[in-house]
Amino acid sequence: MATNEGSDIIDRMVPSLQKEFGTLEDASGMPAPYAIAALVTGDPQLPQKYGYIVNAKELCLCHPELVEMLKEAFLSGDFRKFGSTFLRIVQPKPVTPVTPTYSLRNSFRTPYAGAAVDGLYEYLRENNRKFHSQKNYYAKFCSIVQSSGTGKSRTVVELGSKGVMVLYINVRNKTDKHNWPTRDDIPASILAEDLGSLTEESYTHRCCAFFTAIFRHLDEHLQELFLSAGKDISKTIELWRIEMDGTRGEKRRVRFFREVEKVYNEIMDADSASVEELTENLSAVSISEPTQKELTAEKNPDGLPDYETRLRTAYASLIGTLENLMGTTDDPKLVVAIDEAHCLSTMVNDNFRPSHLLCRAISAYSCVGGYLASVWVVFASTNSRIADFSAPSHIHDSQRVVTGGARLFPPYTLTGWDQNAAPLAGITNADDVSRAEHIIRYGRPLWYSSRTTDYTYILDLASEKLCKSLALNINDSNQILAVLGQRFCLDVCFGHPEAVEFLETGVASHLRICEATTEDRMWRFTSYPSEPILSHVAGCLLHSAPGYVVDALKCMEMNISNGMIEVGKSGELVSRIIWILGKDFLLHQLYNSAVLDRIRNPYLLYCRKVPLTKYLETCFGLAVWPDDEEQANAAKNALQNAYVNFSHWVSMVEDICDESRRNWCAKQWLLRHWARTAAVQCCHNQPLVDKVIPIYFQKTGRSLQDSMSLIMISDKAGANASPTDVNAIQAKHASINCVTALPSIAVTLDMGIAETKVRSTFPTRRSPRADGQHTVPEIEDPANDLCLRIYATGMNAKTFPFLEEKVGLETLLRSIVQHATAPKYPHPVGEHLRDQMKYGSSSRPRHMEWENGAKAPDELLKS
Repeated sequence: MATNEGSDIIDRMVPSLQKEFGTLEDASGMPAPYAIAALVTGDPQLPQKYGYIVNAKELCLCHPELVEMLKEAFLSGDFRKFGSTFLRIVQPKPVTPVTPTYSLRNSFRTPYAGAAVDGLYEYLRENNRKFHSQKNYYAKFCSIVQSSGTGKSRTVVELGSKGVMVLYINVRNKTDKHNWPTRDDIPASILAEDLGSLTEESYTHRCCAFFTAIFRHLDEHLQELFLSAGKDISKTIELWRIEMDGTRGEKRRVRFFREVEKVYNEIMDADSASVEELTENLSAVSISEPTQKELTAEKNPDGLPDYETRLRTAYASLIGTLENLMGTTDDPKLVVAIDEAHCLSTMVNDNFRPSHLLCRAISAYSCVGGYLASVWVVFASTNSRIADFSAPSHIHDSQRVVTGGARLFPPYTLTGWDQNAAPLAGITNADDVSRAEHIIRYGRPLWYSSRTTDYTYILDLASEKLCKSLALNINDSNQILAVLGQRFCLDVCFGHPEAVEFLETGVASHLRICEATTEDRMWRFTSYPSEPILSHVAGCLLHSAPGYVVDALKCMEMNISNGMIEVGKSGELVSRIIWILGKDFLLHQLYNSAVLDRIRNPYLLYCRKVPLTKYLETCFGLAVWPDDEEQANAAKNALQNAYVNFSHWVSMVEDICDESRRNWCAKQWLLRHWARTAAVQCCHNQPLVDKVIPIYFQKTGRSLQDSMSLIMISDKAGANASPTDVNAIQAKHASINCVTALPSIAVTLDMGIAETKVRSTFPTRRSPRADGQHTVPEIEDPANDLCLRIYATGMNAKTFPFLEEKVGLETLLRSIVQHATAPKYPHPVGEHLRDQMKYGSSSRPRHMEWENGAKAPDELLKS
C-alpha cells in the first residue's frame, strides 16, 4: 500500500469511530473487536472480512498487541501507531513478480515424475497411425485439455526426453507477466495480436506464412544442429532441447523466433498473390467438403495460391529431412506446441475465429501425400474450446460435430496425479498428515512445485485458482459450487441443460479435473479428485464469514431444485454435509486462536484430527451414548484414544471388497484414506453401508496401520423407520471385509423420519490389553466385535445439536432431504407409465405385465 493511502486511512479512523459511536470516549468503552469491526465497516479500503465480529475476535487473539495499542490510541487520541500496525497486519502483502514466476520456473527444473509424458507419446503415435490409415481425419493437430496447475506445459515439453523435437510456443496475453512459461512475443504477436483490422482472408495469409517460416527455418536449423552433433540424432535432439530450454535463459529461444520472424516478413513482403484467390482455393480442403483428403500436392497442384504452395513445399522438405534423420515410423518426430491457445478462439469483429483459420492452414499442409513422419501441432489450454478448433466460423458454437465426415482427435487429458506424494511407508506419525508440507504433495504438481515460497502464498494461490478470484463471491454460483464440490462430492446430472457449460467452466476456471472426453467431444467426464490442500482452502472460504455456510448451501439447494445437482436417493449428499460440518464446528472450538496464524502454524486447520468422543457429541449431543450406564462408560472408555480426520469425501465406483479379492488389507486401505484426510462415499450398489470414515487409535503400542478402524454409515431418507438395520451392519461382510482388532462404529441415519431420536448400544464384554497406562479394548472374537451402534432419526437440531450454531441451517438441510424423499414422478399414473417402459427390469408384475399398457387410469392404479 502506498504511504499516502495508508496515512489517509489512519486519518479517517477517528471520524469513523465518532460516526459509529458518537465520541471517542463512547467508543473506548467498546470491546476491541467491536471497535475494529466498526473501523473496517466504515472504510471500504480495508479488508472487509474483519468487519465480522468473529474474524475481528480472532485477529485480537492472534495479535494481542493490537488491543493494547488501541487502548493507548483511545486515551491519547493519536491513532498513528495503532493504525500503522493494524494496516501492516491486515493488508495483503504485495506479491512481487519474482515469487510466482520463480516457483513456477522451478517446477520445470525439478526431475520429472510420473508417466504422463509416456501417455502423451502413445497418444500422438496412435493419432498418427489413425490419420494415415483412416481417410476421414481433418488435420494433424490435437489438444491437451486440463485444469490449471496439472503440468500440461511440462508434460509436452518433456516429450524431448523421449526423442521428440518440441517447438514450444506460449501465446498468453501480453498483460500476464507473472506466470511461467513466459509469453513468446514474436509468434504470439503474429497469431493473436492486431487482428481487428484483418479479414478472414488476410488472417489465413498470416497463418500460412507463419507455418512456412517455421518449417523453412527449422529445416535449415535442424541440419546445422545435426552436423554440430557429429551426425548423431540423439545428440541433435538434446542440443535442440538445451537451445529451447527457457529455464536456462531466453536468449536462444528469442534468437530462434527472430530468425523465424525474419523469414515470415520476407514471405509477407514478397507475396503478391491475391488473398481472395487463396480463400477460394483453400475451400477445396475445408472441413465442409467430404473429399478433403483427396486433394494433395501431387494430385492437384494446379490452381493453388502461392502461399499454400510454399507452405506445402516447406512442409514436404522438413518431413523429408526428419525422415532421413529419424526414420519413417508413427513415433512422434516433431511437435509444435501452442500453449494458452484458448485466446485464439475469441471471435474477431463477429467475422471469424483465429483458431478456425489456423487449423484450416494446418489441414492444408497435412494432406500432402507420400510422407508418414509424425509431425503434430498440439494446442494446450484449461479451456475445452480448443478441442473444437477446426469448426468453421459459420457453424454455431453449440454444434460440435464436424460436417463432411472430417473427424477430430479427442483431447488428451491424462497429465497425471499425485506425482509428488510421499510413500505410505514414509508416514510414521498420525499428526503429520495435517502438516502443510505433507498435504501439498497430493494432487496436481503445482502445489509442491511452489514449496520454495511460504505456505501462505500456496494457500492464497489455491484459493485464487479455486474461485478464479482474489476472494470468494458468495453470489457467484460457479464459485460456490466449486467450493462445495471439492469437499462434498457434488454429483452433476448430465441430462441437465446447463450441465455441459457448468462442467466446462469448472475445468477452465475452478480447478475441476477433466477425466475423459467422448469421441465426438460432446460430453466431458469431470470431477474433483482427492486433493486435501484444496479441501482445506475450501473450508477456509466456506467459513470466512458467518453467513457463508448457509448462503452457499442455499445456492446448492437451488441447483438441486432445478435438477443439476443430485442429492441421492437416500439423501447421501445431506449426510456428507452433516458429517463434515460437524467436524468443522468442532475444529473451530478446539483451534480457534490458530485460524489466522497461517505462517507460524504448519498444520492446516481443516486437515487436523479431532477426538472421536468429542466429535460424536458435537454431531449428536450427549444422547449419542447408550442409556445403559455400563454400556455408556464402556463405549467412552473404548473410544477415549480414538480420532477421526477427514477434510473431504471421495466416491467409489465398486464395492469396498469382494470374495475374490486377494491380498486385501483393510487396515492399509483405511490408513491411505487417513493419510490424505479423506472419507469414503461408497458406490450405489454397496451392501449395508453408504459411507466409511477412518478411525485412528492413538497410544495403542501398534503401528499406524494396525491402529486403524472405521465408522460405517448407512443413509436412509424414506418415510418408514428402520431402527434395526444398524444391527445388520457388519465389518466382516464380504463386501466390506474391514475387520480390525479395535472398536468400530456403525450408524444408521434415518433422515426422512419426522420423529427425533438418537439411541445407541455397545457390548460390555471385552478383553482388555494393557499398553503402558492405557487399556485398549481388543476383540477376542470378531463375531462379537466391539461396535458402538447408533441409530438417529430426523433432520433437525434435536438430532444434530450443532445445526443451531448457524441460523437457517437446520431448515435448509431439512428442505434438501425432502428432495430425496420426494418421488421422481409425484403423480401415481406417471409412476405406472414409467414402469411400462422398463419391461424386464425386475420380475415384479409392474415390469412384466404388458397388459398394463392398455389399462385406463382407474384400472391401472389398482394393478
